[in-house]
Amino acid sequence: MSDYLIENSSLKQIRKSIVSSLVGQLGSQSFNFALGLMLLTKTGSSLSFAASQVIGPIISLLFLPIVGPTVDRLSKKQVIAVSQIATIIGLIGYALSLRYFAFNILPPTLILITILAVSDQFTLTAYNAGAKGLVLDAHQTKLRGLQQSAGAIGQFIAPILGAALYSVVPFTLFVMIEVSCELVTLGIALSLNFRLNAGTGEKQTGQEDLSFSAGLTFFKKQKTLISLLVLALFMNFCVGAFTIGIASVLITSLKFSATTYGFVQSAFVFGSLLSGLVISQMKSSKYPLQKVWGAMIGIALCLLVFGIVPFVFEKSVLTAGLIMLTSFILAGISNLVNVPFFSWLGEHIPEQMQGRIFGLVTTFATALTPISFAIFGCLYDVRTLPTLTMNLWIFSCCSLGVLSLYVIGRVILKIDLKHVTIVD
Repeated sequence: MSDYLIENSSLKQIRKSIVSSLVGQLGSQSFNFALGLMLLTKTGSSLSFAASQVIGPIISLLFLPIVGPTVDRLSKKQVIAVSQIATIIGLIGYALSLRYFAFNILPPTLILITILAVSDQFTLTAYNAGAKGLVLDAHQTKLRGLQQSAGAIGQFIAPILGAALYSVVPFTLFVMIEVSCELVTLGIALSLNFRLNAGTGEKQTGQEDLSFSAGLTFFKKQKTLISLLVLALFMNFCVGAFTIGIASVLITSLKFSATTYGFVQSAFVFGSLLSGLVISQMKSSKYPLQKVWGAMIGIALCLLVFGIVPFVFEKSVLTAGLIMLTSFILAGISNLVNVPFFSWLGEHIPEQMQGRIFGLVTTFATALTPISFAIFGCLYDVRTLPTLTMNLWIFSCCSLGVLSLYVIGRVILKIDLKHVTIVD
């Protein structure tokens, strides 16, 4: 096949992947939103809703030793297809069970959430590990940037769509709509070629140690990669203060309307959407990880703004405007870290290790989110200080933490993110 045809095929696979991501995100996020509403309505228990939210991270940790080795051992397409089919069967089974568990909806719902969590973990890991074979090296950043934008679109539209459908259609029909979305994503997955990028994708020699312990040993050798992961995870952890803190400050303390809070959330989503589109049009950088240092400074400044602005200006148009602008900027900077990082992993981690390494990275990130929410939620419930004062302290400490890691990593340890190499 000529270079021209290969490039066209690579771009075609990007379009297919984005359509799959968009349909999948809209379907699953709308369904998950409606499922949460249904649980709260039927059970009247916040504890039931909370239980449904922590299952995902727990499942990620429990299945970590299984998912990565399975993805590395089997065909990526095969893993995705089986996990998608399991999701479809689980959804259909759930729809059929609703009539028998009308007065105790929690058990089948928790079973379904478990099935979806396991399936999503296999699918996400397989897609991440298979991206190198899916498109050309020159298109890796474009693929991940557009996937980030597709995720942002889903994040913005899904709650609106989920609430609208939940109010007008029977929940059983809602489940079948989600089944239709899963069938579309399955069909697209089956049409993808994970061997397009020559020399990558599905090739297996059969001689490598594909155990989880071998992947963990390999991961421990990557000192620079571990340092980079610590930096990225801490920054994402601090972004949890934004998710919890801004809601507490704007609605509870400053008494802004829910509409204003909605605009702040929309600003973050649009920042993620726009930055993903911009990144997708950028040429692949020779030293993509070097951007992490600049991003750390930017994130530290954004966190500081979130603490200072409400404390100084309290309830005002300026406060709302600055927080919206900073939310937009924060989302963009976060993408400048996450997209190049995952692109670099896909290009440099050995093929036979990608399932296990991506499994470790995504599990760490997934497990950290509820921990971050729990910690910051408890801090904002402390009543010994006024909310605005506590907010200032929390964001100032987060900002100082990011800057401290910057100084430790770049100045003291002199971590070289320009020439990162993988240790065999």
